[in-house]
Amino acid sequence: MRRSTETFRRIARATVAAGLSVAISMTLSMNAEAEPPAGASGLTIQVLIYSGRPDPLFVIRDPAQIAKLKQLLDQAAPDRAADSAKSILPSILGYKGFLILNPGALGGLPHEIAVYQKRVQTRDGSSRRVLTDSGAIESYLAGEAERTKALDTRELEILRSGRSGNQGRSTGGPR
Repeated sequence: MRRSTETFRRIARATVAAGLSVAISMTLSMNAEAEPPAGASGLTIQVLIYSGRPDPLFVIRDPAQIAKLKQLLDQAAPDRAADSAKSILPSILGYKGFLILNPGALGGLPHEIAVYQKRVQTRDGSSRRVLTDSGAIESYLAGEAERTKALDTRELEILRSGRSGNQGRSTGGPR
């Protein structure tokens, strides 16, 4: 009984991880309204706020901003209690964090960075790490999303309410 439960959990985790990858790929390819992914010329930042519809994107190309993000990531400490095989991004309605895609390995940053609350998960090939910070990376990205006007008024409200601890509460409208 115990062995079958563990097997079920492994399969469920693998299914969720595969589903998240497919959803992110589909979202990036379907999001025609947002700025297109940067490819090797910048960092594509996805604001994870929707379920069933494309999330907003914005791009960071400025070397100074990329260096600032690298500095903040370097200040984060390893989260020894975290399982790096599990995503730090929650499966909830509303704000779920940020996903940074860096296919060009710009600024010495990993190829993929997930940020949610005070946790950061990096992925470079098969290497994964979970870090903890004071929320500085998330605050920086939220500020950039607002500064670049990547989010409309409703999306900004979803982001703000999610960051203030109201995760999972519906803000109305389609998801």
